[in-house]
Amino acid sequence: MPVLRIFLRLPAARRKRLVRPGHADRLVVDVSFDRCSEQFDKRPGLPPPLFEELLDRLVDQLGGNGPVLDLGAGTGRFAIPLQARGIRVVEVDISHAMLRRARMKGARDVCVANAMRLPFRDRTFETTLTVSILHLVASWRGALHEVARVTRNRLVNVSESSRLYRLPRKDGSEEPYDPLGRYLEIAGPPWREYTHPGHHWVDLAERIVPPKTRITIGPRRQVVDGDWLLSLIEARAYSPQWPVPDPVHAAALERLRIEMAIRQFEQISEVEIVSWTSDELRSM
Repeated sequence: MPVLRIFLRLPAARRKRLVRPGHADRLVVDVSFDRCSEQFDKRPGLPPPLFEELLDRLVDQLGGNGPVLDLGAGTGRFAIPLQARGIRVVEVDISHAMLRRARMKGARDVCVANAMRLPFRDRTFETTLTVSILHLVASWRGALHEVARVTRNRLVNVSESSRLYRLPRKDGSEEPYDPLGRYLEIAGPPWREYTHPGHHWVDLAERIVPPKTRITIGPRRQVVDGDWLLSLIEARAYSPQWPVPDPVHAAALERLRIEMAIRQFEQISEVEIVSWTSDELRSM
């Protein structure tokens, strides 16, 4: 069944209670991750122990009497395991292809929508969850105000960070190796000057409103294969690669093969959970 519009698996009466009048047929789609939906789940994830600990913490942060909105849910990486832990999650994304994969993996309630125009009634959700998406939203202030409108309690944001080091490490003083950053550096201007349109949560915390909650988990370590990392770069799994012309892409990939092929890397990851109340979002 294709993923179209609003809560395809919900009964009509239940949809009518949640959907903002007049919005179900006027959803606006901006930038979409449709083109990388096949590669998205292959990107380096968190070490399993770290991911499990993060999910346990999220259950505590998201638990309540109402549904949770997962904004920018993608293929259900967080929504599906949270759903298995007893939390009702409504997944929203602008990408049909990403949500279609989420449905194939077991997602229940999905909605194709734009963060600037959420098709829900005021205060529909107890909590909203975002995972590393604020930096991708150009009109981030309007999106946060829209989140505040549909959320009774607070926004919980998860930020992931990872560093890669080529193995074997010598004395622990090596600089991290960033495959995507190195790719853009080799590609040269204007591609290496790529900047995300929105704000990372750290910018919001430092410049606007400090978060009510801030939880750090990690660091945790795992070993990843260089050829696997290369395959993601080759498939253009990251949005800064999309505008790079094919000849430039091929040349950059050849340079990376020299540096990364048949090598292993240590990935050191940590996550932070921060939250703002709906009133604080309105003040941003």
